[in-house]
Amino acid sequence: MKYDINTVDKLIKIISHYEGIYLYGAGKVGELIYSILKYLKGSKRCSFIDSKAGGQKNGIPILCIEDIGMLENECIIITASAVYRESICKNLESRGIFDAYMITEKLIGEIRLIQNIIYEKEYENDHKLARTIPQRQLSFSVHLCEHCNLNCAGCSNFSPLAKEEYTDINIY
Repeated sequence: MKYDINTVDKLIKIISHYEGIYLYGAGKVGELIYSILKYLKGSKRCSFIDSKAGGQKNGIPILCIEDIGMLENECIIITASAVYRESICKNLESRGIFDAYMITEKLIGEIRLIQNIIYEKEYENDHKLARTIPQRQLSFSVHLCEHCNLNCAGCSNFSPLAKEEYTDINIY
């Protein structure tokens, strides 16, 4: 039997209940869920399960389903694409694993929204910090001429429209 995870609150409850988490699917959604797990679980055990087993992703081993033994205080969260979910569920059931959690599109959207808010706040804080740090070098630029003869497509400057005019060098 599969259980849908459709809110971040539900994901947090599931994560806190188990000692080990297997993410079935090492794609983009798997990475997204792993980033949440890493943030919430810290150093607790986590592995990817994928048909392309072997190696690591983000320092986490990628296992094949045959490598998984009896689940004791561990759970499987299916993060694979919707195209593969049905065959994954059948594969798990054939191995005697009937309890698995399924990531929904609603949860993915909610997580991405949260990530965007976090990134915006980080960018805003970095930008504020950059404005308050004294700069070592002061630089400026001077336009020696205001006109341009290139007529570049999409040019947003006034230069192609300006009449030919040069800056007086004696001013500097």
